[in-house]
Order: sequence, then structure tokens, then C-alpha cells
Amino acid sequence: MLGGSMPAEQAAQFDAIARLIEGARTVVVCAHTSPDGDALGSGLALAEIIERTWPGREVTSLLADDDVVPRTYEFLPGADGFVRACAYEGSPDLFVCVDLSQPGRLADARAVLERSAHVAVLDHHPGGEPSWDAGVVR
Repeated sequence: MLGGSMPAEQAAQFDAIARLIEGARTVVVCAHTSPDGDALGSGLALAEIIERTWPGREVTSLLADDDVVPRTYEFLPGADGFVRACAYEGSPDLFVCVDLSQPGRLADARAVLERSAHVAVLDHHPGGEPSWDAGVVR
């Protein structure tokens, strides 16, 4: 599926995430509590990539806690479409963590992760033991 100039192990990790997305009808994308710009931006970008690449998926961008998008980031395309995790009642086929690899920073969204069929992670912070079905942490 993927490849190019990335190492084979990393390409396999991205392929595993792509397979989870392909097998999902409902996908939630969520970053850590008190999100900063890279958390919000990467989450919104991933949600758009999923919607464009895999049409027909129901993609929800979650805020991990019961807060608002910081005013500094309201300009981001899609920022007005975030759903607070405490208001999300679904049990998604796939929960994708962006900008975190450990569920301890998910606040209210941890409950959504726990009722999800599968979990994927995309992160740049070193973490502990993987607790997900597919992920890339570098």
C-alpha cells in the first residue's frame, strides 16, 4: 500500500492503520486534553484525509475534554465541527489517537476509546508499552 522512501517497518505500521480504516464504518479522531496547535491541526487533517480517501466513513473529530477550541486555533478548517467527548455516545469501529500514545491524556475521551472496537495511534512522543491495534510513534 504505502512505501516510497520510508523504512519497511514504518510502511508496515502505516499499512496496518490503513487496513483498520478500511474495515471501519465509524471513525473517531482525538488528540490529548488541553490540545495545542499540533494536536488540533493533525487531528483535523487526519479526519479530512480519511473522509477524502475512504468515502462513506462517518468521521468524528473529538475534543478530549469539555472545553472549547482555543481561540488561537479557531481559524483551522473544521475547527467548528469538533464534538466534545462527553457528548459523544457512539461506540466507534475505530478510535485514532493523534499526538498522544497513552490513554491517560484522553480525559473524557478515554471512555469512548474503551468502547471502541479498535484503536490506532499516530504520535511523535515516546511512550510506554503499546496499547493499540496499530500505530506509528516516531
